[in-house]
Amino acid sequence: MESAFKTSSHRLPLLLQAVDSNYNARNHPERGQALFAAVWFPTSTWGILCNNTHATLVCREALEALQEQKTRSDETVAHLASLFAVTPVTLHRQLDESFYDRVLRRQ
Repeated sequence: MESAFKTSSHRLPLLLQAVDSNYNARNHPERGQALFAAVWFPTSTWGILCNNTHATLVCREALEALQEQKTRSDETVAHLASLFAVTPVTLHRQLDESFYDRVLRRQ
């Protein structure tokens, strides 16, 4: 999780907020801009789904059910948007470079 949100040069805040800063986005413009990204542990019940401004918890199984895609799918975008929309606002956290330290880092 630390790599996904803080230390990797491919971290989610860069992927979703600073496209030119993310190697994969910059070198694969045919894929379009990333609108959502998710991470989870296979042994966890929950996954973290992110859009360009917020992160929230969603059922891991709902994320794992999606097929990996290398091109934009409006159906997948709509599905992820609906997953995000049905989560309670109380679970939404601002996604920025301090997200890992504020929300995930173990004290």
